[in-house]
Amino acid sequence: MKKILSTLAAAALLLSCASAAPVTAAQEDADFAYLCTIPDAELEALCAAAGAPYMDPAAAKGEARWGDPICVNLYVEDYAREGVADVTRTDDVGLIQTDDHYDYDFQRMTADLALPEGFFLTPDWDERTGRFEVLGEYDEAAGTMTYLKLAQIPVNCNADWYDPALPSVTRARLMQVAQYWCWTHCENVHSFSIYHANGMIRPFGDVDSDGTFGLTDVILLQRWLLGLPDTVLTSRSNADFNMDGQIDVLDLGLMKHALIE
Repeated sequence: MKKILSTLAAAALLLSCASAAPVTAAQEDADFAYLCTIPDAELEALCAAAGAPYMDPAAAKGEARWGDPICVNLYVEDYAREGVADVTRTDDVGLIQTDDHYDYDFQRMTADLALPEGFFLTPDWDERTGRFEVLGEYDEAAGTMTYLKLAQIPVNCNADWYDPALPSVTRARLMQVAQYWCWTHCENVHSFSIYHANGMIRPFGDVDSDGTFGLTDVILLQRWLLGLPDTVLTSRSNADFNMDGQIDVLDLGLMKHALIE
């Protein structure tokens, strides 16, 4: 069930769509603009209350330096067109198709995310502009890998593109708010990535494929570079921070810098 943030509530409570009055586009835009102005501590509290991931200021600043859009990764099952039977979760990655764009409703995906006008890189999404990502999730206890088929929607987070009335809002803050907004409005959000101009979609430093970048990723890459046994990078391309086609100590240094920045 979708969740909607209302700024009219003093504590910014999250209300279920089933029980809340209809929210207009103007109200949604006002709510988003309000979130862009609140203190970090308040945004963090809202994330905690909603069970949403919180992108702290340092992480947002680190990700914003790439100058690329966020990619919202969505579970695809609810968006399959009538009669479509597709493999979306399997231990055999070869069974997943990523060229069947016409089988899914990408316009409904963007509608569910409910971001203000101007945030989607492709305003009029159709089947031809849809894209997918296959993400591996490793179960350490069971020692098994499960592959998920996810749809990806690039979201612009350049403040100059959003609202001239908010000139002081940084790109890092827009990334924080856009992530929280999508998570609380659409139940099918799986994770967030950074979309790079060369066409590669990757979570920012997420080498263990858990959907986030953190200390565990740095430790895993360091162990892998040392050649320690039973160390596997489930998302090797995510470790190539300087995008030179190699994974080495330079990437590890950049990861550490991004983590503490």
